Amino acid sequence: MTDLQVGFYNRFFDDGFNSIFGRPRNLVFNCKTKDQMPSFWEKTDDGFKATCRTVGVNPEDVIVSVSDDCIVVKGETKVDNYTYNCSYELPVIEEVLNNIKSIKYKTANGLTFINLEVDLPKRKDIKIEQIK
Repeated sequence: MTDLQVGFYNRFFDDGFNSIFGRPRNLVFNCKTKDQMPSFWEKTDDGFKATCRTVGVNPEDVIVSVSDDCIVVKGETKVDNYTYNCSYELPVIEEVLNNIKSIKYKTANGLTFINLEVDLPKRKDIKIEQIK
């Protein structure tokens, strides 16, 4: 091996790919989820919808369940000798959790969309009057 090849070999295996290829720059993503906040909740006409990151996991491998006070999202898929997985809990307040009628979800393009159909009581009309 030449000195150049030895230097390349040492640098490659000591510092890894980032010393050769560098880190990505000028990253721009337009999405509701973030790496440290993998879900985004929003209100719908019949309850709530969560948009969740499940990047690298095939749609058929994503599992949504309920455990204690959480909606659980998890999945695992092997692709090209690598295992991609996700597993996290989305806390839900008891008032909502106790009134869920159905949970429906679908996965596409690395995102899982969870729809909670909730039967929450409607706010009563409040009678307000001035007293003298």
